Amino acid sequence: MIRNKRNLIKHPLTLTVMGFVCAFSIGNSQQPFEAIESTTPMTTAAENDLNTLNRTQMKMGTWPVDSEERFDWHFIPRARRGIPLKSMTQHQRSAAHALLRNSLSSQGYMKATGIMQLEGILGVMEGSPERRDPEDYYWNIFGTPASTNPWGWRFEGHHVSLNFSVGGHSTSGHPEGLPSITPAFLVPTLT
Repeated sequence: MIRNKRNLIKHPLTLTVMGFVCAFSIGNSQQPFEAIESTTPMTTAAENDLNTLNRTQMKMGTWPVDSEERFDWHFIPRARRGIPLKSMTQHQRSAAHALLRNSLSSQGYMKATGIMQLEGILGVMEGSPERRDPEDYYWNIFGTPASTNPWGWRFEGHHVSLNFSVGGHSTSGHPEGLPSITPAFLVPTLT
């Protein structure tokens, strides 16, 4: 298990493989934000996602960028905070999936959503569909998505935990020296 998530999130160009956990960071803390063009679609998708939420959901799934909640991520089955997929309207689900698609490669998106779908299949195979819920995945946004300030977002559930941090114009404004983009993707072997 990753013991120091703060260090994982703040160090660029890190690849760590520990048994069943794969975590990676992308970005360069010395590189200005403008040099990483792929954050613009992610930021726009996050803004669109936030615009679909009602007041209750905003309280459930938004946090300050420096919140301790940002470091409480896991891929194991457990109670989670955030906005559950199963409580979202179809419009909200579309916006949430647009954020996920704009944050990952097409292959990464297919893997993440494929893992979600496997939960239902595993539930049927195990004879306990109530234990495996393909909609028991949660979205959280940290800070305000914008190209001028640090912000992040998290998507997680059983067997998937993605944690993205996006910086502002320069690294000097990043909390704890965050790089421009830092996703952490944990996918243990499915059992």
